[in-house]
Amino acid sequence: MEEERVGERLAAFRTRAGLSQSALAASVSLLGGHGWTQTTVSSLERGERVLRVSELESVVIALGTTVQEFVIWGDEETAAMAENVLTKRSEERRVGKECRS
Repeated sequence: MEEERVGERLAAFRTRAGLSQSALAASVSLLGGHGWTQTTVSSLERGERVLRVSELESVVIALGTTVQEFVIWGDEETAAMAENVLTKRSEERRVGKECRS
């Protein structure tokens, strides 16, 4: 999966799990000793950082899902989750531009 799509999935699954970026980072760090921070999660969600295979197991455990569910895009529920994330991102960008104007 390309980084941006991984980021969309990560944000969607994190939101579904009811976790903040900081809470996910703390969980992944505890589970796998990866040293994640909120900034790590943010970078992943924006597609600016690659999710390493060595981190994937800790991520899916923290998110309460499976590797298979995380990497498969075909089902309607996860497609809807990703669409919600994209809509929220667009709205945040629009509001951010309005605030800077």
